[in-house]
Amino acid sequence: MLLDKFSARTLHLANRMAMVTLTRTRAMPGHTLNALKAKDCGQRATAGSIVAEGTPPSPDDLAYPCIPGLYDRAQVDAWKPVTAAMHAPDATRQVARSLCS
Repeated sequence: MLLDKFSARTLHLANRMAMVTLTRTRAMPGHTLNALKAKDCGQRATAGSIVAEGTPPSPDDLAYPCIPGLYDRAQVDAWKPVTAAMHAPDATRQVARSLCS
């Protein structure tokens, strides 16, 4: 049941798993993410839904150090490889095989 497809109105997920990107205390100086975080998120690519928890949209919203922001160009650019890794078909298939074996 957990690995079954799920649909509700306009939401269509590959399975019933929801995960967060676990970004807390994993940001580099300037509150940006690095290649290691992209790899980590790519490994979670088969989750039905992935949510970027606690990502501040403003420097005034930084609750604690070392969290990735989303309020300047460097941060936006640092998120792009992370989201690309989560959408990469090869990463998704690789993780799916490990979950089902």
